[in-house]
Amino acid sequence: MAQDFLRSGFVTEAEELLSKMEDGLLALETSPDNAEALNEIFRAGHTIKGGAGLLGAVEVVTFTHVVENVLDRLRKREIAVDQQLIGLLLAGCDVIRCLVACFSAERALVVDEDYSRVLAALREYADDRVAAVQRTVPVEAPAKQCERVFRITLHPHEDLLGTGQDPLMLLLALSDLGELLSVESDTDRLPLFAELNIQKLYLSWRVLLRTEASRCAVEDVFTFVSGNNRVGIAEVMRCDHFR
Repeated sequence: MAQDFLRSGFVTEAEELLSKMEDGLLALETSPDNAEALNEIFRAGHTIKGGAGLLGAVEVVTFTHVVENVLDRLRKREIAVDQQLIGLLLAGCDVIRCLVACFSAERALVVDEDYSRVLAALREYADDRVAAVQRTVPVEAPAKQCERVFRITLHPHEDLLGTGQDPLMLLLALSDLGELLSVESDTDRLPLFAELNIQKLYLSWRVLLRTEASRCAVEDVFTFVSGNNRVGIAEVMRCDHFR
């Protein structure tokens, strides 16, 4: 029952995020230098991938990861925006929508010619060994983003595992954003061995994360963590003062 609830919530959230991605891509088509739109597209894709990972939607994670790599190259200005790439990314959104629908209905993905074509084209853009788009005008390298250190506390409800969520996946998602400077577990809730229940979660975690990502990106990792779990996020310093 809990898994069905999470699946339904993910599908609804994914559709909203895909609409944001599509709106952002159309905005990017008319304004290729719109960094805010590009960041919004990237965050939406990253959130979809994170939610899919928590629920074990492997096909969604795999395909969205390729889209995310293309978007990351755009953010780094390693490739440039043009109509062909916008069209391809919009087609990628259609594929993700189809993958989410398959996951929702618990049916196997049928790999057709369109899917293979879109995936192959996206992989070309994602490959940093290939200059997928030739620039006609030199583009200055973006200024290095300021690094931050966030202190993150996760106090999950003891029934978290029963909802299909996994704290390990949350920690891995945080590590994707930067460097985990420390991960400490709190065992205060751990009962005596004879009282242990393997279906219960007794640990809490304290994490220090160094990242160039925004607070919003860190919060996105916990999008699908329900209200019964306590999550704290605090920026403790800028890394200009951390060296």
